[in-house]
Amino acid sequence: MLVDDDPVVLEVAEMILVEAGFSVFTARNAIEAMGLLDVYGDAIRVVVTDVNMPEMTGFELAERLATSHAAVRVIFMSGNSSIARDLCAKDSFIAKPFGSKALTEKVREAFEKMCAAR
Repeated sequence: MLVDDDPVVLEVAEMILVEAGFSVFTARNAIEAMGLLDVYGDAIRVVVTDVNMPEMTGFELAERLATSHAAVRVIFMSGNSSIARDLCAKDSFIAKPFGSKALTEKVREAFEKMCAAR
């Protein structure tokens, strides 16, 4: 699932991931994402979420997922350079703007880690 309040980012990222063979749900904010997770729960394995969104941040979404959908892997994305500096050492982060190769590799890595954890 992709979660971002920027419709252009959502559209481009969705196209990249669909072309790479992924099934993709999109949400314009964290509240919409939680609703999709409640409906499609087991079908959603990885959530790529923007950090800065109105109403609920990507970090807050990840905290909720940790309790309600613990198996879902979360990848944070941001164009904010200070957030990028703080998170870029983590493998669960991708900086905006990103290329198609970087995004697909990051999502594939998340799937691989999920399968290895089983």
